[in-house]
Amino acid sequence: MDDLPSPIVVEILTRLNDSTDLARCKLVSKTINTLSEQVQSINLHCSFGRYTKSRDPQTRSSITPFKTIFKNLLLNSRNVVSVSFGVDTTLRSVSYDDVEDEDDDLHMTDMNFVMEWLPRVCGNLRSILISDFWIQSCWRRTHVLGLLSSYCEFLRSTHALRLSLSLSLSLSVQVLITGGIKIGLITKKYSKDFKNGSLNLGHSLTELAVKSAWLLVTIIAPNLVKLKLQCVKPRALIIEAPLLSDLHISLEKASDFRVQEFCNLKNLQLESTDLHNLLSTLPFGRTIKNLAVESLKRVDSIEMETLEVLFRKFPDLTSLTFGPEAWSQLEMVFWRQSLKITGQSKGLKDITAYLVLYDVEFTLHLILFVLEKYVDLSDMALLIHRNVDSNDAISLWSSCMAHCSRVRWRWGTWKEGTRDAWISDGI
Repeated sequence: MDDLPSPIVVEILTRLNDSTDLARCKLVSKTINTLSEQVQSINLHCSFGRYTKSRDPQTRSSITPFKTIFKNLLLNSRNVVSVSFGVDTTLRSVSYDDVEDEDDDLHMTDMNFVMEWLPRVCGNLRSILISDFWIQSCWRRTHVLGLLSSYCEFLRSTHALRLSLSLSLSLSVQVLITGGIKIGLITKKYSKDFKNGSLNLGHSLTELAVKSAWLLVTIIAPNLVKLKLQCVKPRALIIEAPLLSDLHISLEKASDFRVQEFCNLKNLQLESTDLHNLLSTLPFGRTIKNLAVESLKRVDSIEMETLEVLFRKFPDLTSLTFGPEAWSQLEMVFWRQSLKITGQSKGLKDITAYLVLYDVEFTLHLILFVLEKYVDLSDMALLIHRNVDSNDAISLWSSCMAHCSRVRWRWGTWKEGTRDAWISDGI
């Protein structure tokens, strides 16, 4: 690689998804070590395998501390704009029942650790994603909120700071999350400023991701444009974000849902174990242009009004996406011959459906039913699960095109944990 032009080497290093590979490449040659300083993204996550080796007495001495690797990568880079680090998904589900751990190498929001790198790189940062290790962090207090606030004046000028955290909660503590950094670990004794999960972001953030088990969730964010909110069963959900244009909500049920009017909200993604209840309680819908719905569990029974509520609640849709479970529920209602679409959505042009394909003929009849109801529909995208027999998939595709030539068909496949694969893009 020493013979390649420097810009190409930098581009290759930039495309490495795991910064562990970048750290290894730095050892290959002095040239690569020097050029690696130009990489602008750090993406480093501790795997379960690495964690177990770091605790095994026979291998522990050969494992470089995770924080050391991260700091070396970060502080040797000249212009870092994106940082993502912590533990990967295999470690986020580990609990006290599985292991006792008093170390702090994966306590990512430790104040001393953050102070070692944040002041050096905050000037150019546009994205920060931190996944803390619950076992090491849940019993330690952190004041990252205060540290972040000390740089708040400068961060406001970027208008594009992104913060994110995925964290499991216990019933004995509350965790304040701002777009994903765990910025406060507080018990009831210390919750005077942030009772019941109230989060006032002021004017600093435009993008926020919150994962919470609070009973009351309040988010006040005047400049927030994009929000991803994952809750369990909040008794009340209150959002004041007048500039919000992109909202992703995942929860079981919210008995009280209060928001300011979202005049700019165009994109909405809903996931729930009780999709009907969530749709019924939403106090908005007329501004939504792009809607995606998914059920978080299989159900043996479904209220037929769910789809009727959907089409009434969002009369101005242009694009509608059904997740696999949501489409299966739609098929269930149709099979009972109780599906009624009474709402008006004359602007609906595009439908995308993720299919498991239990019965080709039945799925075909439902698709034709939808096309009959929405005569202005011009695009239909069908993604079939990769485990479905290819003959069944081909049968559905050919039948759809034969029955309705006015629609532009798109075909693809999907599978859990992988990217969608498009086979054809418009026929």
